[in-house]
Amino acid sequence: MRPELCLLLLVATSGFAAQEPKPAAEAMLQLISLVGDRDDLALWDGRKATPVRLSADFFGRRISYAGDSRLQLIQRPKSPPPPRPPGERPTHPRKPETPPGPPVAWLDLPPSSEPHQLILLVHPDDGSNGIHALKDTPEDFPRGSIRLMNLCDFPVWLEEGQQVTEVPAKDSSVVRPGVPNFTYFNAAIYSEEDHERRLAHNLHFFHSKERRTMMFILPVEKGTGLVRLQPFEEPLPPLAANLPADGKPKPPRGIK
Repeated sequence: MRPELCLLLLVATSGFAAQEPKPAAEAMLQLISLVGDRDDLALWDGRKATPVRLSADFFGRRISYAGDSRLQLIQRPKSPPPPRPPGERPTHPRKPETPPGPPVAWLDLPPSSEPHQLILLVHPDDGSNGIHALKDTPEDFPRGSIRLMNLCDFPVWLEEGQQVTEVPAKDSSVVRPGVPNFTYFNAAIYSEEDHERRLAHNLHFFHSKERRTMMFILPVEKGTGLVRLQPFEEPLPPLAANLPADGKPKPPRGIK
């Protein structure tokens, strides 16, 4: 092959690669809102804004993210940006894009050879970056399990028969209910506020091996040792296996 042709192919290939840069970060995400339902946000990856809906009761759908290492949730623009004129191509090098709405929350994703697997807890009103990321793999948080997030200043214990699970203050633990599918899981929650052990809550929860549940443990009143639970559930798959005998799934919310 002639040297001039080789050089021309090299330049053309380099130009194509420059127009399609490798994303700085990749992740598989599920989002949960800690400040009520939000349908006014979009996920900004550095080039485009993808509308998202955040629920205060359920895990959001899985989102594949590929873009800037700083993932941003922005206020969704009221109208879409004007389309690029026909025939216009991106310039080289690519100029930084400006989000079409103000940032509401953000997360800096560290370098990784594999896409991050994360659950993002969004709380943009707390004065920080507004996102708390939880590692999310089948080993960390398998189907059919409950992830207990203790937001109290004291430890709690979940006891079901001989099974005891400790959840330290400001920490989390994962428990697998030892009951059949589509039955209720009953457990006692004990607390230790001011070094005094008390019965803090009785858990009565409808269990499905196809669904994951995250439960925040929150204090009720200082000095009482009592707690309340705020659940976030992952919707059942469209064709969940092992439905009850009547073929009708039971209500997912089963906390008292």
